[in-house]
Amino acid sequence: MTTTGTDLRIISSSTLGGLHNGTNTQVYTSDVEKEDKNVWAGELHKIDGSWYIYYSFQERPWVVKGGADPLDEYPDPPVKLSDYFGIDGTILKYSDKNYFVWSCHTDSPSADSICICRLTSPTTLDWANTGVISYPRDEWEQEGGSSINEAPSALYWEGETYLTFSASHCKSAGYSLGLLHLTGDNPLDFDSWTKTGPVFTSGNGEYGPGHNGVFASPDGTELWHVYHAVTNSAGSCGQAARQTFAQQIDLSQFSTKGPIFGTPIGKGEVVNGPSGE
Repeated sequence: MTTTGTDLRIISSSTLGGLHNGTNTQVYTSDVEKEDKNVWAGELHKIDGSWYIYYSFQERPWVVKGGADPLDEYPDPPVKLSDYFGIDGTILKYSDKNYFVWSCHTDSPSADSICICRLTSPTTLDWANTGVISYPRDEWEQEGGSSINEAPSALYWEGETYLTFSASHCKSAGYSLGLLHLTGDNPLDFDSWTKTGPVFTSGNGEYGPGHNGVFASPDGTELWHVYHAVTNSAGSCGQAARQTFAQQIDLSQFSTKGPIFGTPIGKGEVVNGPSGE
């Protein structure tokens, strides 16, 4: 998924490497988005046979429904999920239930934290079942002068459930990934999650790696993640400065250490594609 700031687009290819020159299809836009130019963080999720795109617009979480093919039109009017600050929404699936997870604003501490809420439908939040599961309380979550947890993404492997998230301000080279492991049985409960981090930081000339998304290889034997980083050693939030990378997650010690993200690959480094391509 990508955006020009005024729309939602899907770049498609039969291989991961082919996305560099893949087919770029605009699947949603409207006059409001075109005028405001403030669309970002689109994510594509299939729920109950239909595709949905969850995205951020005017610092609020939105969703638009599509059809059986992700490249079909998304004709339904978009739904605003909350009237409060909320960005970078994603879907977590646990125990046959769907949850919406996003970056929310909390007052104590005053910060951007990670919130979770059960979905009664793909377009409706059950506010009676909500919680905050991560606050940016440690120094590595406060780089760049702001306390921030944002951009959660679900990771599932061998029956375990995780959420990656981005920490600190994106203008800092200290922007990095943290990891939440669901070690309890209630994803709405703060104490059911165990936080570690940072688990993925600047390296190999790539700075401030973050806002990742996790996906499985075509044959299901590997996990990979896609993320953005910049070459500016001071860090940067500039859209033009961001570059997109993808690399494999190390699962060789999963039973004792969980997923290992390693170090960002250098720009231009050639790696084998996901298994089963």
